[in-house]
Order: sequence, then C-alpha cells, then structure tokens
Amino acid sequence: MAVAAAEVPPKRARIEGPAELAPMSTLPTPSRPAVRFAEEEAPLELSEYQRRAMATAFYPQKGNNVAYAALGLAGESGEVANKVKKVLRDAGGDFSLERRREIADEVGDVLWYAAALANELGVPLEEIARRNLAKLKSRSERGAMAGSGDRR
Repeated sequence: MAVAAAEVPPKRARIEGPAELAPMSTLPTPSRPAVRFAEEEAPLELSEYQRRAMATAFYPQKGNNVAYAALGLAGESGEVANKVKKVLRDAGGDFSLERRREIADEVGDVLWYAAALANELGVPLEEIARRNLAKLKSRSERGAMAGSGDRR
C-alpha cells in the first residue's frame, strides 16, 4: 500500500554551530548535547515524514520492492557505522559538531530507507514506533532488557 504524495519536501535543514546546542533536558542521553536545526518548524509526525519522504522515492518497482528498501536501509546503516568507526580511528573518539553533523545526515538517510521499507510493507512508521515501544516496555517490566533474541 503506497503512501500518496502531493507536495515537494522542504530543503534539508542546516545544523548550526555550538550556539545552537539544545539544553540538556532535551537530550536522549545526558553525556552529549543535542544539536538543533537552524530552521525550526512545527513538530513533524512520523506519518507526515513517511508521506513526504515517499514523494521523493524513485526506485525499481516502487510499491512492490521490499528487498530494495531493506538493502538500502542496510547500506545506509553501514555508512553510519563507517563514519563512527572513522571518528574512533582518526579522531580518538572526538565527536565534534562537524562529525556529528555528518553522522546525523547519514542517520537521516537511514530514516528515509526505514520509511521506504515501512511503506513497502504497508505499515505506517507510527505503528512501527508504537509496537516497538510496547515491546520495550514489556521487556523492561519483565526485567528482560538484557540478553538477545526477539522473544525475550
């Protein structure tokens, strides 16, 4: 089930320098300040992101090509890992603002392919996010966060 697309997506937001660092209370982790995008817009719902991202999708058999989206997701995830590896190897683990910018751009590409894969599966990203949070909550409540396997 393809997501309809009616508008051209906005330009990619720029990440500004250190003066634009978000307060610590907004961080996913307390050890690293978050970077704010210079052009602030209204919050973006996952369904809206998925719709707008798919307006830019151009690949063979779009709407019937799970493999293409899954392989693209794996490839972009590898690019994120490679950039992180190079920070560890070449910069002694110093995730400077510029390096964080570069990695964030690659994470954006991962998000695009995640949206494409969800679209190919006919599942809204919001549903995937809800199911994932429910799974994590269940694991946490059962004390099963550690370990491995889908059935923890």
